[in-house]
Amino acid sequence: MSGIRASFAALIPSLSESLSTSLAAIAVAATTHWLMFTMLAPFAWRVYLRLGARRMVFLRGLTTAAGFLMVTVSPGPIGVVVGFGLIAGAGTHGFDTLTRSVTLVGLHQRERDRLLALVGSGAPIGTATFPAFTALVLVVGGPRVAAAAAAVLLLLTTGTAGALLPSRDPEIVAPTGGRRRQPSVWRSRVFLLVALAFRLALGAQVAVPVMLPDWVPTIRSADVAIAFLVLDARGLLGRPALSLPGQAFPLRLWVVVTAAQAASAGCLLAFHTAGPPSAYIAVALLGGSLQLFGGLFAIATLACFPPSLFAPVNGSLLVPLGLAGAFATFAFTVAFERGVEPALIWAGLALFALTAGALFLIAEFWSPVRRARVG
Repeated sequence: MSGIRASFAALIPSLSESLSTSLAAIAVAATTHWLMFTMLAPFAWRVYLRLGARRMVFLRGLTTAAGFLMVTVSPGPIGVVVGFGLIAGAGTHGFDTLTRSVTLVGLHQRERDRLLALVGSGAPIGTATFPAFTALVLVVGGPRVAAAAAAVLLLLTTGTAGALLPSRDPEIVAPTGGRRRQPSVWRSRVFLLVALAFRLALGAQVAVPVMLPDWVPTIRSADVAIAFLVLDARGLLGRPALSLPGQAFPLRLWVVVTAAQAASAGCLLAFHTAGPPSAYIAVALLGGSLQLFGGLFAIATLACFPPSLFAPVNGSLLVPLGLAGAFATFAFTVAFERGVEPALIWAGLALFALTAGALFLIAEFWSPVRRARVG
């Protein structure tokens, strides 16, 4: 599901050209996609508990593929916004993070760490392969054929995954009193710091794939495909490293400092790069570090809050995350289209990464988990 979202970034320039419209008009679809994430997040628990994991995976796959297929027949940007923004947005995001994390609550730390590492590897696998696949098909058949091929591949993937899941889930108790606890979460300075850190980190994550196709005007689609593979394949090394069994839990967020520095180095190198192979070095730095930020979603929650708050904190974090994705895609695409110096954009992304790393560390220092441990 993460991969199909990233695939759209590879299609933005070609869709803009084939539909004779601006990059910003196509980017509205990505913004709408992330806004769907925010709006549907409060319903994720109820839908999951009613349908179960298997049917949820099937539903998400069908919905997202249908949205992507609508892009293939759309005569203008409005159809792209409806297809990828509304329909695919409902499939990929609204029911995603909570359905992935709910079964981890209450597990022993070692088993939870192992499962987080395995589950967290799914996103970089998808975002490494789907955009690369889409970019290569784009060379042969254009944006519509590439979108259709990505939709078919998604159906095969989600169909296989759903078939492997049990028909009945273990009994899961829905979080009660979510509306009563939510205000207290939002009044927590630790929660606000974590939310801002993820908003900055996700903004950088979303912006980088959007910028890749337009990074160098002369770069070939095959080079973009390789860059996508390098960008997210490096993240496969980062996410499991954060969840190794037996690792000291309080030290894990310190990895964010190194990740932020590596991401910043990649951003700074990016705008000095004229093309391959230097571009691959830049995206390797970006991919290995930015995926670390993505892998911290559940880990940072558990590092800063007691398990009893896992559900309301995760559900509440979906709001700033969705807004961050919506803002980043549209803002950076418009900046490109209006001729803003790429060096300024990449420097801004470097600042995002550094600031997010610092905020994670401050949040952990103030967290109730650390206070309880010290006490």
